[in-house]
Amino acid sequence: MITPHRLPLLAAASLALATQAFAQIELPADHADLGIGFHDNELELHWHLEDLELEYKPHEAYVFIPLSSSILRPAGAAWDFTGAIAGGTIYLAPELDQTPNVIFLGLGSEEIANGTFAANTLTFALTGIVGDGEFSLWQTNGLGQPTAFLSSATGSTSFDLITGRHEHFNWGFTAPGIYALTFSVSGILDDGQATPVSDTATFTFAVGTTPIPEPSAFAALAGLAVLGFVGSRRRR
Repeated sequence: MITPHRLPLLAAASLALATQAFAQIELPADHADLGIGFHDNELELHWHLEDLELEYKPHEAYVFIPLSSSILRPAGAAWDFTGAIAGGTIYLAPELDQTPNVIFLGLGSEEIANGTFAANTLTFALTGIVGDGEFSLWQTNGLGQPTAFLSSATGSTSFDLITGRHEHFNWGFTAPGIYALTFSVSGILDDGQATPVSDTATFTFAVGTTPIPEPSAFAALAGLAVLGFVGSRRRR
């Protein structure tokens, strides 16, 4: 039974749930990383703003990619990993910091000291994707030839990275919309016991649009309104 004195607690819980769904902030079009930290013997995935020296938990922020930041997929099988047809549009956060008003997004593990992990190596993996298109991660050499690291289209979902480094990639998407990308990072501690450690988190990328509250947020707000109405009626 919902008693009048419990209504403020239930309302506060509903408001907190709704507020969490609205709380994501857009990362500035600046130098940022999907960061990999290591604290208290645990790996930690997060957003990191390089110039501002700020960090956000994965659910607290999102990356926005404008539709103007795009390329047409070149012909040739070397580009099949993108999931786009030849001549099709790929929207991207580019590897090079040459596009005004577009985030310059890297993958950074420079917080991890040398010798922490066996062979100073971690495995970075794409373990889930929800969105309207395909996602791929690649670098391009001086001749314009790509090297793919992750691809939802081809099932290439993991690669090894050396700790203590900071690298930039092309983060590409084949369609506008909201993408929830789940990444995991794992490694073996160089602690004499070969202790495995890992972390998994979901990151939001908004391609040409802005994230909207999840249905749970609307349900929470509706529940809050109903609770307020019922409480008002009962107090009359």
